[in-house]
Amino acid sequence: MSYEKKDQFIPSQRDEKIRISIARILREGFSETNSAIKIIAKHIHANPRGVKNWYQGTSAPNLSHFISLASMSPALMCWFLRITGYLDLARWLDLKMEGGAPAMKEIEFRFYGVTFDTENIPGGLKVIQSLNHRQMWLYAEVKKENKPTAQSLSSFWGVGIATARRDISHLIRLRLIYFSGARKTGYYAIQKWKAG
Repeated sequence: MSYEKKDQFIPSQRDEKIRISIARILREGFSETNSAIKIIAKHIHANPRGVKNWYQGTSAPNLSHFISLASMSPALMCWFLRITGYLDLARWLDLKMEGGAPAMKEIEFRFYGVTFDTENIPGGLKVIQSLNHRQMWLYAEVKKENKPTAQSLSSFWGVGIATARRDISHLIRLRLIYFSGARKTGYYAIQKWKAG
């Protein structure tokens, strides 16, 4: 069954919180004047009425408009990083806005309780950001020496074994992990990199 325009749509509580948060950030960052709404609309090529709805929290921007808004508003970008779990990046951006952030290469990135040394890993932070949650989880399990396998990744995340193997192959290609030992008795280990 597909929905038509006349069908009533009841938004979830999460959708409502997102709309309210975006509205608050826009009002705090750009003021609540009509001129601010018009300037934003012109800058991101949006309908002023749509921008006004974002301000009032009655609707949220689509992805394209959200990306344009985030490029104008570090506060909006910080909020997005927080709700998606990238707390360290959000803290770094907060510090940057206050003028006290260290260089990005000095930041250690933490996820699933594991610290990623973004300065010494080839590709740095961009490589870590390219990983999906399953790959982050597997990397964490390898670092904890829990000896995860494609089967354990498949079972934990409820994905097919082929997907699990692709996730692992990607980590190996990025030189974050490697397979050590014989095929039947071996295990995955963290690739070590020299500082500097």
